[in-house]
Amino acid sequence: MRRRRSPSASFPACSGCPPAFEPRDARERWRGRLLGLWGLFFFRAFYFEAIRHAPIVEATLINYLWPLLVVLLAWIVLREPFRPRIAAGALLGAAGAALVAGGQRAAFEEGHILGYALALGSAVAWSSYTVLLRKWGGGRAFLLTASVGSVFLSGLWLFAAGWPDPPPPAAWGAILYLGAVTIGAAILAWERAVSAGEVALLGAMAYFAPFLSAFFLWLILGERIGLAAAGGMVLIVAGGAAAA
Repeated sequence: MRRRRSPSASFPACSGCPPAFEPRDARERWRGRLLGLWGLFFFRAFYFEAIRHAPIVEATLINYLWPLLVVLLAWIVLREPFRPRIAAGALLGAAGAALVAGGQRAAFEEGHILGYALALGSAVAWSSYTVLLRKWGGGRAFLLTASVGSVFLSGLWLFAAGWPDPPPPAAWGAILYLGAVTIGAAILAWERAVSAGEVALLGAMAYFAPFLSAFFLWLILGERIGLAAAGGMVLIVAGGAAAA
């Protein structure tokens, strides 16, 4: 006996249905947008506030905990298998980054506790963004919305903190390049890497960032690389080799 087709089966899903018929999709969209703001805006806002309330060396050292947190959260949240070589590589990279950032000169003081907390908040923001981006997926779909929202929140933040004097006209090209090209390309590349690779391994490899910073400071600006920084760079390379 031939089955009678349901009338609704003859029509495609309605893309213009009211939101009440798509609660899950709406939640996922808003979840993605909020996650994007958490990673794109709050990661940097916390760090810039940290260096306003604490010396830059100490704030940077705490902020560089984020790759270690990525490794830990990948094992805890994503249930990635624990690999001793990745743990060893991440610890070597963290030690190297501390030396490159000038950790031997660090002097943590109680009076800068707010700055230290903000630096830790920055590390938590980026590490949790990275892990949840992999867990929930769909990162590229909300990046544009999150970027526009970040620009809006940045304006409010600058207004509340006291609008700085405008930079000279010659500096605007560098500002646009840094914002649109370097940061934009880095965010897209990170999203692609997180979506396709082993997140714990990415966290360990992320310690190449301070290595490359020190290298380009020497190559482009002629900054001298001290003995401690050179040792830190060696540790970072060793950590990357161990984790790979």
